[in-house]
Amino acid sequence: MPDNTNPQAIAFANNYARVTADVVVSAYLTMKRTVQVWNGQSIVSVIPNDANVLIDGAAVDGRAIITDAQVNVLIANLNTLIAQFEANTNLILNQTLQVSVNATSRVQ
Repeated sequence: MPDNTNPQAIAFANNYARVTADVVVSAYLTMKRTVQVWNGQSIVSVIPNDANVLIDGAAVDGRAIITDAQVNVLIANLNTLIAQFEANTNLILNQTLQVSVNATSRVQ
């Protein structure tokens, strides 16, 4: 099969696929760091899984009000997403890294 030199394919790869792969790898690394801090600092002891509103300034600056439970759900969801990236010997992560171009987003 000949190499793909289609200008539309090349533009899509450079403007969307590679950019998206960089963003996805960055999101993965952010999720890993967030969970690492959550676990390493035992944040669950100060943000228990309850319905209490987290008073973080959102009421004054216009952000959505969040509860302790919502933060706990976020962490659970991050763990699920991380597990998906790392399943089958990091299959999804490795496939995404193959398309990613930003060397600073590479996983060590």
